[in-house]
Amino acid sequence: MDVATIGKETARAMSRLLKQGVPVEGVHFVGHSLGAHVLAYAARSLAARGFKIPRLTGLDPAYPGFYPPILGQPVSKADATFVDIIHTDGGGYGAPGKTGHADFWPNGGHAKQPGCLSATVLLTDEDFCSHWRSWAFWAESVGGGEFLARRCASYDSFLRGQCQGAPLVHMGLEAAPGYVTFRPLSSKLSTISALKRRWHGASLLATSQ
Repeated sequence: MDVATIGKETARAMSRLLKQGVPVEGVHFVGHSLGAHVLAYAARSLAARGFKIPRLTGLDPAYPGFYPPILGQPVSKADATFVDIIHTDGGGYGAPGKTGHADFWPNGGHAKQPGCLSATVLLTDEDFCSHWRSWAFWAESVGGGEFLARRCASYDSFLRGQCQGAPLVHMGLEAAPGYVTFRPLSSKLSTISALKRRWHGASLLATSQ
């Protein structure tokens, strides 16, 4: 996939809308896997035209071909005013490290995510389960689900309870620059479903650059 070309074509279409009066302040790019990198290119192209995208959300941005940048430059915090990333298969199909202004690592951010099979055949639906979990979290947050995270240096520190004093923040739609939250917080996490499996809660970790 030529992510640069697709991203630039996306920017061209978006630019027409912006020039016709669509307010750039209301634009929020959301992309999963390769889509995160495509939208990063779109955001860069729009910035060159004078339109800075306020927010770009990357859902487990694709790892192969982008770290190192063989197929193109990966999404980064320079691509929008606020870039938030949800990692669910870090180092597998997803980006291995911090990428945005705020990076969220549910259940450590790696395979296998709860509800996903421990042994899978390469490139099957079951194999993509952890990678796809990022958009399942995102979709649930758009539908009203609440996922709370704590800012922490590492997942090990998080599990050892060394970040209990850190403020709770939202992962997903309600994520905000500076970890500002806009509704009452609860320690109870939502139940979400993916691939017809259900599980309760999740361990969430937020980091920033």
